[in-house]
Amino acid sequence: AASDVYKRQGLDYEDTYSPTTTTALIFYMLHICSVYKMYKSTFDVSSAFLEGDADAVLYARLPGVITKDGKPLRVKINGNWYGEKQAGRVWNKKFDDIMKLMKFQRCPMMPCLYKWKNGDDIMFVIVHVDDGLLIATNESLFEGFMNEFLIHITKATHSMNFDQYLKMEICDTNDHRIQVSQYEYLISHFRQANKVVHTPMSTSVNLRVQVANPNNDSLLPDTGRFRYLADRTRPDILVATSEISIGGAAAPSDEHIRAKERLIDYLSATSQVSLILGGTDDIQLFGYSDAAYITDGNAKSRLGGCLFLGLYSGAFYSYSRSDTIKSSISHSSTEAEIKAIDELAREVEYWLEILKFTGVEVKLPVKIFVDNKSAIELCRVLKTTHQVKHINVRIHYINDLIVRGILELLFVPGEYNVADILTKGLPRESHERHGEVLLHGHDGKLWYEMLACAVSMVSVER
Repeated sequence: AASDVYKRQGLDYEDTYSPTTTTALIFYMLHICSVYKMYKSTFDVSSAFLEGDADAVLYARLPGVITKDGKPLRVKINGNWYGEKQAGRVWNKKFDDIMKLMKFQRCPMMPCLYKWKNGDDIMFVIVHVDDGLLIATNESLFEGFMNEFLIHITKATHSMNFDQYLKMEICDTNDHRIQVSQYEYLISHFRQANKVVHTPMSTSVNLRVQVANPNNDSLLPDTGRFRYLADRTRPDILVATSEISIGGAAAPSDEHIRAKERLIDYLSATSQVSLILGGTDDIQLFGYSDAAYITDGNAKSRLGGCLFLGLYSGAFYSYSRSDTIKSSISHSSTEAEIKAIDELAREVEYWLEILKFTGVEVKLPVKIFVDNKSAIELCRVLKTTHQVKHINVRIHYINDLIVRGILELLFVPGEYNVADILTKGLPRESHERHGEVLLHGHDGKLWYEMLACAVSMVSVER
């Protein structure tokens, strides 16, 4: 029987997880590394799953050619081994114990993030199974960390001059920002473009009403590769990826096949595109929320949102998803917009806790830009009627954040709502304008004046 209290046979013995970090957290830490002019490095633990002590007594039978007195041998395993299902969990428990011995504090919201502070010296550790990212105020802290860390494990390598982390290429730019891309992955997994296209999907095709074709192979392998890019450094393809996935798992339509080919052409034509993080301006948390009200085919509205940490940095967090299965189909565009605001509001609360843990102060309320005045008004004045009673919980939640001064909803014209690129296919001009802001930030006087104008306009209306 398992000895670890977290491994009770018959109840949770099959738990095999090892906490993994999120891409958004990596982008967040790279952003503050750039803004606060901190230093970064990586470490990799060799044979990490052999480091911990097994949470159960383990035995192994040796190959039949190894016998004693003609009988097969069974031996007891010292330590842990890769064959154990719980190896990842065992390693993470040991790593956490080591971090505690080294006086690191674990983040309650994200178990992969640790913080150490001594006066003005600060170090953050992000661990993804056995791959670590170090952020520190002083380069000398890295050597001290590794020297103490190596006391507790067998072997680990440390790199100050790294250009990849979790298969994402990372490099510093000439303007003191950080560029993150997946160029190598993209060119190794997708063919060269058959033709140059400027948007990832057509605005005139609705994949949700297409007729399945049993002669077409599943698009799951392709959508998996698309998703690997979209969820990391290419949020500009989130909508196309998601729409291809709906109906593309089995017997995709001919239109799904054409949409896939178009997306590959787009990726090939934009293979050099990257996400830019950091900057010289103070950290400020703000975002955009939007929704596409869908009534045809799979009538789940598409909800989109993104969060920024500064005007001159790309979005560190972006999402585009169909309304959750458990939720009812939206009855109006305003209802869909409220659901989108609710999704982003929960992310705001989460990231405010992360900011607090890392010691970053931001000015409240957090501004969320929305292009639906009705949704803003319903949430702001808590106007509940029989028409919206089924989403009262969402409205009350958003209103509570507004009343407490955590959130502020501001109207912005649709053509300036960056989250529009996360809800639907757009014409080239709109796609390129929103994509530039989503990936590179609000560079240029025009965008800065637009935001100031949007805020001013709402203030006047109120």
